Amino acid sequence: RNSKLPVAPNNPQNTENEPPVEEITKYPLDDNTNIAIGDINVLTFSFSKSNDLTYINYKISKKNEKTVVPNNLYIELYDANAEFIGRSKIYIDSQNETTTILELSSVIPEGADTTTKQIAILPKNEGDYPQRELEINESGTQTMTCQRLRQKVTYTFQDYFLIYIDEQITNIRGTDTERYNQELATHRALNTTIKNTTGATSDLVISDTGYTLRNTFDMSRASNIKSLGIVYFEPSTLARKIAFDLEASGYTCS
Repeated sequence: RNSKLPVAPNNPQNTENEPPVEEITKYPLDDNTNIAIGDINVLTFSFSKSNDLTYINYKISKKNEKTVVPNNLYIELYDANAEFIGRSKIYIDSQNETTTILELSSVIPEGADTTTKQIAILPKNEGDYPQRELEINESGTQTMTCQRLRQKVTYTFQDYFLIYIDEQITNIRGTDTERYNQELATHRALNTTIKNTTGATSDLVISDTGYTLRNTFDMSRASNIKSLGIVYFEPSTLARKIAFDLEASGYTCS
């Protein structure tokens, strides 16, 4: 019989997805918004839409080339009444030491480009991730599936620690040939990279109507895969960390 196991002891302070308002410094979102966090500044905000997703665009200015941008920063979005809209993860696939300016984009909830009037940028740590309860299957593991558009990723956990990743991307050839060809080229390159990754498999199947790409990672052997993309995590990452990051990147996890 399926059952549920809590990922960690109950923590009343991390069961709400929305952070306490009194702990947050919010900034009006306009052409002059410039938020300082340690040795970096986040500035030049704008919105855009691309490939069925909505983005907030921004620049990160580093104090110098050696400055490391924290990998646990999130943009919090608020409306004109300071009501919480959602959050978006600041994702940097690699720390480039040859530049002091990074131009980045993060996925935001649909419609947030018109309702966001204030923002905050906050670090989040393990104690901030809401608990995630997952059913235990017959093998004694738990699974969680996260989806966004044509991508579905199933994560397998042992006692809520990541042990396996199974990703499937399906793309149907449509009328936008340029977009299709760009995405196919990107996924061809990813297929080649993952094939050469220890503990991983990658199969790209192309037909007249489109293609599918399936990638798997045995986390007992695979490591250092986070730079491959936002859906890839290191071995033993907690389920609630994965859900928190991906739901702040436009995915639905269940």
